[in-house]
Amino acid sequence: MSSVIVEIASDGTLVTRPSTPLPFAENTIVHVVLDPRKLNSVMNLKAETKEMLKSNVNVIPYVLLPSSTSSPASMILAETSIQSLAVIGMVCDLEKIKSTFCVIRLDDWTATGDAIIHALHAAQKRVYPSEESDAMLDFYVPLVELTPTDDDEEFQDPNMVSAGSSRFESAVYRYRAFCHWPIGIGVEESEVMPAINDLVMPLLQDATQTLPALPPTHNPLPTGAVLPTDLRPSVVAFNSEAAARFHLQLGQ
Repeated sequence: MSSVIVEIASDGTLVTRPSTPLPFAENTIVHVVLDPRKLNSVMNLKAETKEMLKSNVNVIPYVLLPSSTSSPASMILAETSIQSLAVIGMVCDLEKIKSTFCVIRLDDWTATGDAIIHALHAAQKRVYPSEESDAMLDFYVPLVELTPTDDDEEFQDPNMVSAGSSRFESAVYRYRAFCHWPIGIGVEESEVMPAINDLVMPLLQDATQTLPALPPTHNPLPTGAVLPTDLRPSVVAFNSEAAARFHLQLGQ
């Protein structure tokens, strides 16, 4: 079977590698890369494109997630990214992909790119890399020391894990911090915790589904902005030499 890797551009169009016309052939495996931070891109998908992806039995989503060991750049908007994991169900049929969707640490995707998808598919694994699976899980695991006290009763939520609270719950979701961003774009509040507890956590806890890290390689694919824009950056230079250097590096 042939395969294609798909990313969603800021205007909702599909970027395919290799370039592949739509609709995809029935025997094509469609690897869809989903960065929950870019929820607005998913919401810009045309209705017919969403329907095409949801009805395709060969679609495999790859969700990019931060970890507790991520670089500062990969931690940008981590709180909204975790609240937006329901994006999986916006693009794919959840019943079809519950046993096939994959998770890739954002830092590793930035460094290695498409090679990770090819390696996961070849090995029939779903979490990358093995060495960071616990660090990705760190945000979601309930900790007894974070159990809400009686004073926190007003923040109790039936969707939360009862035996303690996770770092995400206690620091972000208990207060609905930044929740307006994903909810305003299209995530239902009732979907936030189930996406974590029923989809992501069980997968990250399954050691049989992890793949060891590949040797680091240069990723030739440019990484997109967290909030994509068509505007070019404006650079202020202190002298003509610096201006010429920036002009060369930025191609403008």
